[in-house]
Amino acid sequence: MADDAFRKKLQNISKRNWQDIRKAWIDAGIPSFQGIGVPPSPAVHEVPGFQQLQLTGDVTRLEDIQGLRGAALSEAIYLFHKCAHATFASQTLGYEGMHSWAMFSAYHAAFFGAKAVMALLGTAFPPLNGNERLVDFFPESGKSKRSGINVTGSFHEFVVVKIPKFEQRHLWQAFQRTVNVTTVDIWPHSLRDAVLEVKVDEFARPRNNYLYRNSHWPLNDLTDVLTPGSLSRWIDALDPDESGFLLRLNMVVYQMLDVIVEDLGKYSSGVREQYQSCLQQINRDVASLEPYRKSCALYA
Repeated sequence: MADDAFRKKLQNISKRNWQDIRKAWIDAGIPSFQGIGVPPSPAVHEVPGFQQLQLTGDVTRLEDIQGLRGAALSEAIYLFHKCAHATFASQTLGYEGMHSWAMFSAYHAAFFGAKAVMALLGTAFPPLNGNERLVDFFPESGKSKRSGINVTGSFHEFVVVKIPKFEQRHLWQAFQRTVNVTTVDIWPHSLRDAVLEVKVDEFARPRNNYLYRNSHWPLNDLTDVLTPGSLSRWIDALDPDESGFLLRLNMVVYQMLDVIVEDLGKYSSGVREQYQSCLQQINRDVASLEPYRKSCALYA
């Protein structure tokens, strides 16, 4: 069961709009990427001053630290590359007949993708003094005392929330919260609805079966590969009880991520270069990606 205590912490992730966040990234200044697929330096937790933050309670609102937002965006784009690489690897394995391990790899692609989506929408879980903390880079500025209506700020502050622990189920819990409170008008509604309908504890269950159930292997390709070719027969609805759930999860999360990175790239040549140079785009015509393209078309 997903943690109720963690769910309460996630209430600090406030409502937001992708158009506002996109403008805030641009206004803050898109960082100069050090190359295509080069790790961000510094990472968020390495930004000077971050580890010296003094938290005054469970929830602390702080003034911006120079370079923090740039590091956050750099991490988000790097996670995009990791998601694209793992997605391509999964599809390639499947195309070669190793369908079970393609599914296992697809989970990790979705994991990277969920972290990247959250980061682009302004939430992250960097370590602070040895413990992960929830950081919201785009908190609401507060409510008008007279009207009680939320007032959109210019985002010169960020919020740090103490959390007791951060495990894989918490990642998916945070992902659903962030998606649920964010208006992204360029996402197909079916994508958003699909990820919100999955029970939090079900996201990682098929992946965990590989690792913790000694007698489990999903398909009959453990000692011999299946006929090389399309993964399409394993791709069905986003249902944890279906064999292809992890493949579908990967494809849904990747498309959500791809849409907002491409959109941000329309306003930033640096982001556009990263987008156009990712592994998925470079190899977009290879046969192993055909099931991915067909699956995503179902959500258009």
